[in-house]
Amino acid sequence: MNKRIKHLLAFVMVVILVITAIPIGISTNAKAATNGHTQADAVAWAISQTNNPRDYDGVNGVQCVDLIRMYYVYLGYYQVQGSGCDYATNTIPCSTWKRLSYYSGFIPQPGDVAVWTYASSSSGHVAIVTNADSSGFSVAEFLGSTHTGRTHRYSYSYGTLACFIRPDFNKKTEVAPTYAKISTDKLNYAVDEPVYFTFESDGDLNNLWIYCPDGSVLTYKDVGTSCELAFGMSGFFEGLVQTWNGVGNVSSQRISWYVGKPQYSYITVNKKCFDFNEKIEFTFDTAARGDCNTIWIYKPNGSSEYHQNVSNNFTISFSQAGSYEALVEAWNDIGSCISEKVSFVIGKYEIKYNVSGYKNQTKYFNETIGISSTKPTGKSFTVSYNANGGNVSSSSKTVSQTFTNWNTAANGRGTAYNAGATYSANANITLYAQYANPSIGSLPTPTRSGYAFDGWYTAATGGTKITDSTKVTANTTVYAHWKANSYTVSYNVNGGTGSIASQTKTHNTNLTLTTAKPTGKSFTVSYNANGGTVSTSSKTVSQSFTNWNTAANGSGTAYNAGATYSANANLTLYAQYANPSIGLLPTPTRSGYVFDGWYTAANGGTKITDSTKVTANTTVYAHWTKNAEAKAVVKDVKIEHNATLNYKSTYMLSPEITADKGAKYTVKYSSSNTKVATVDENGKIYGAKKGNATITCTVTDSYGNVVTDKCNVNVDYSGSQWFIIIVLFGWIWYI
Repeated sequence: MNKRIKHLLAFVMVVILVITAIPIGISTNAKAATNGHTQADAVAWAISQTNNPRDYDGVNGVQCVDLIRMYYVYLGYYQVQGSGCDYATNTIPCSTWKRLSYYSGFIPQPGDVAVWTYASSSSGHVAIVTNADSSGFSVAEFLGSTHTGRTHRYSYSYGTLACFIRPDFNKKTEVAPTYAKISTDKLNYAVDEPVYFTFESDGDLNNLWIYCPDGSVLTYKDVGTSCELAFGMSGFFEGLVQTWNGVGNVSSQRISWYVGKPQYSYITVNKKCFDFNEKIEFTFDTAARGDCNTIWIYKPNGSSEYHQNVSNNFTISFSQAGSYEALVEAWNDIGSCISEKVSFVIGKYEIKYNVSGYKNQTKYFNETIGISSTKPTGKSFTVSYNANGGNVSSSSKTVSQTFTNWNTAANGRGTAYNAGATYSANANITLYAQYANPSIGSLPTPTRSGYAFDGWYTAATGGTKITDSTKVTANTTVYAHWKANSYTVSYNVNGGTGSIASQTKTHNTNLTLTTAKPTGKSFTVSYNANGGTVSTSSKTVSQSFTNWNTAANGSGTAYNAGATYSANANLTLYAQYANPSIGLLPTPTRSGYVFDGWYTAANGGTKITDSTKVTANTTVYAHWTKNAEAKAVVKDVKIEHNATLNYKSTYMLSPEITADKGAKYTVKYSSSNTKVATVDENGKIYGAKKGNATITCTVTDSYGNVVTDKCNVNVDYSGSQWFIIIVLFGWIWYI
């Protein structure tokens, strides 16, 4: 155990012993030997205490002696130790009090302390007399057997009645001692060297109390005015003198001395870490009196320094950083004792954080501390969305820098420290937060009618395309880029033949539709002579393209080839066709029959004309009418198709008539302009006037069959006729 603690415990024990075992000094004012209380006061007080029995000395519960100790204090004196029977012999607190032995016929007085001793017990009994007569006496008492209080009457024959202690309720003039002093001839002694004590007091009796280093207490009574004592143990001793008289006592202050050379020496420093030139305070605890303390200080550069005769709370400061040690050497005239070393460091360094709201840290020389693990928040940037003609669900978002580490340089080119890392360098340092710029992250998808979103860019036109990982270094506006929608116009030949390429149009632009035209369906028209003969078996006719239509059946919107298409939508156009007319058909022949026309069925059906529409492969059937008899008929006539004749001259037509044998017929001629040319019944043409006319030859047989042919006639002047008209100007006459 630390020697200082041992001495402290010894001191506490001594104080307790002094409080509980040493007579307490009383007032020096003059008073009665019973603290001013009368006999009647004392009796009344004693009776009152039986209602409140107490364990006054704290030993073995309520006992009879507790009441007597309280009684002595009540009367102004110290407590007397011991059990009940000890009151027959122990010290009476005042010289005017009396201890009266009991004898037969003795009658005590109220206020006396009755003392019993028992042969069968070492305890005995004590009580306070409240009244008495020749037959017995009454008492106030505490009972140890039941730990209670009571008033009771005893006969003189009860127990072994030893004596009565009678306080002096009449004395009024004696005073207690007022002072006591103690001194030694020096402060330090060798082991077994005599210590010479001198005492001064105004009391009658001096008692010496000595408190030894091992905690024991020595008591020497009636030491007079001086004495000599030698001690065989080393260490601190303390002593006091207590002086007495019949009224009271008073104690001196304690003095101390040391036996042997110093046995211990301690040094403490007020803390372990100091700033440069900060005051360092040393405290010493040395086992000597009249000693000399020398402090030695060992510096980090290997040198040392010392200071002699230093007092407690010695202070000094240093400017050199490093680890220091110090010790104290305690001296007296017997010897010396060196303390253990204490260590401390010089050098205070600051870690500054260049971030608002961060508390700076302090470290000392060679100390390792943790750098702040709290991570600051970097800058926040606003990313604004410009839909660039479209619409976007949100106008902006915020992204923030993330802390990466601390660095000794603002630009991050110094030494890096992670959050929570350790720092042990012996230097001031300023740390700058380093941040990673945020990625822009996911962005909303805008919309724009007629356009496909092509991504976010750094400029409304051109710029760099933004990705999720694009870094944001400042408030930023991103711009939507768009691609105009493309629409496909597809062509469906709708049963026709040919391939028409699709076309593409851009949103809000016009497209000229293709001028290419597909070919419609081809249909075969087959000829069934139906008993006759025909020159060919069939012919092919085809549908003709008319336009395009948004519906296959033509019920939608129609577009001509080469028309303009402006709608912003995909489109399929279906070719529309006109079914062909059947056109000219051959004339079949059948002996004995007259061809009656082509029909849709072999019998019945609908008669076919040149304009009959063909909608599918078709067979047409010849219909016949059987001849009733053989007829000779005219079949054809041919005349000159062109004839030129002079004015007033003639030209004879020579018709070639084809007719059945035996056919009867008539020939007639007619002129389209008889003013130019006339013709007679024989076909003779007369040029009546310069000009042109058409001569028609009509041959009609007896059956009414008519055949015709025509001749274009040009009437002009002859050369001589022209001469007469032009040269001789006889044209008037001539005409």
